[in-house]
Amino acid sequence: VVLDRVLENDRIYMVYLDNMLGGFLATQYLLEKGHRRIGCITGPCNVHNSHDRFHGYQRALLEAEIEIDQDLIFEGNYRLDSGFKGACKLIDKGVTAIFACNDMMAYGVYKAATSRGLKIPDQLSISGFDDIYTSEILQPSLTSVKQPAYEMGVAASDILIHLLEGKKVRDRQRVFEPILIPRESVMELGR
Repeated sequence: VVLDRVLENDRIYMVYLDNMLGGFLATQYLLEKGHRRIGCITGPCNVHNSHDRFHGYQRALLEAEIEIDQDLIFEGNYRLDSGFKGACKLIDKGVTAIFACNDMMAYGVYKAATSRGLKIPDQLSISGFDDIYTSEILQPSLTSVKQPAYEMGVAASDILIHLLEGKKVRDRQRVFEPILIPRESVMELGR
């Protein structure tokens, strides 16, 4: 039983998040708030959940009929320092909003905005992913995509216990839906 991973193996049971939907929700929210130059700081391109979050970002832009601009994409590594580096690059490209594919990189965006004298959300809107507990207490609080981590852990444990008890488990995959948590880090353009 694997948690938060997608593997091509019919002997493995998987419990994971619909990361593509999460990336879509985060980007769609920024679009709904009037942003059109939305940068994306991805996680490592060889990591499945990062890949899916990025594809959700792309899908939201394409559905809004906005061309994908490679200059507005920065490959990060899920750490704060890559969020900082990516944000510096994207700020120089004139973005009004940044979708960081995890909250730690979003914190790096906050740091970059502060170092550039930009006020969040007035001059730069930010959306993250994971909704870790510090995102709510950050000032301004971070808009983020929440993973139902507890429920996912329970589902994985239940599958494992059933298998250890010799019981059949019908579904090899259990996919959870993310939830967008809007907070103070995103401003509607034109206000």
